[in-house]
Amino acid sequence: MKKRLGCYLRLERLKSGLTESELANLTGRASGSIISRLEAQQRQPSLAECFGFEVLFGRSAKELFPTLFDTVEEEVMRRAYELYERLQGDPSKTVRDKLATFEGAFQRWKTRSNANDV
Repeated sequence: MKKRLGCYLRLERLKSGLTESELANLTGRASGSIISRLEAQQRQPSLAECFGFEVLFGRSAKELFPTLFDTVEEEVMRRAYELYERLQGDPSKTVRDKLATFEGAFQRWKTRSNANDV
């Protein structure tokens, strides 16, 4: 079974031949130490950095930072399930729309979980 890294930014940066300082500059940051902290998972990337990395490497934030994605996904799904349970029994259209949104998210989560188990 192939071991999954928590962060693939360093791997992509090294494959491209970029230094931490060069990557920082390309994404509008002043110092390579920011990239070092991202690669060590000591700092979370900003949305702008994620977009910049996708532009440069052609990899999404989910692909570059899978551990962060999993953490966010787990937290959002837990809160969505709590709200889903609280909304049960309300027949209004607005609530039906919310429940449908949550059910779609739950189904996607289940599908991803099953795909990761293979």
